[in-house]
Amino acid sequence: MLAAALIWIMAEGVAPPVLAPPTVPDRVFAPAGPAPLENPGNWIKPEDYPVTALRNGEAGTTGFALSLDALGRITACAITSSSGSSTLDLATCALLQQRAKFRPATDAAGQPLAGTYHSRTHWVLPAPPVLPTAMELTTSFIVELDGTRSHCIVKGTGPLPADRTPLAAKLCQGQPFTEPYRNAQGQPIRQRVTRTVSTTVEDVAE
Repeated sequence: MLAAALIWIMAEGVAPPVLAPPTVPDRVFAPAGPAPLENPGNWIKPEDYPVTALRNGEAGTTGFALSLDALGRITACAITSSSGSSTLDLATCALLQQRAKFRPATDAAGQPLAGTYHSRTHWVLPAPPVLPTAMELTTSFIVELDGTRSHCIVKGTGPLPADRTPLAAKLCQGQPFTEPYRNAQGQPIRQRVTRTVSTTVEDVAE
């Protein structure tokens, strides 16, 4: 019994083992290339079409490669495939270097580094503007006491559909006015509104 007690007392005086903290593995990132910070479709707009290319009817697809530094800034633009128009190719790089913004590429440790972004721009000739045609369009409707429209009429001359019923129905479905018309005493009254828009084309005296 005494030996058992001594063993128990000695055990009580032993310090608990020190456990090492668990090791946390280093976070692993998948390497990633540069990423646009906005929709690339906003970099080049229809109104950016070079006038010379428009005049000459030039169109095509320009392939490009943008070199970027570790801050995501463009350092160079190279044409990887030509549209067939040097004007469009030059405009592509000029506009991209001015407008394109990027998140830089990253390595497996998540650290930013230089990278390259590849893509293409499609230059499509816009439809030529249509010459104005002489026309007259008259719309008429009644503003009711609650501000809604009724008795809508659409008529006119020129390039208008023969059946104007859908146009009149759409006019009546317009958003109600916040206030009706009122008479001198401030009472709501119904009023007919008529609007006429016309386009004229005339000969020029020589």
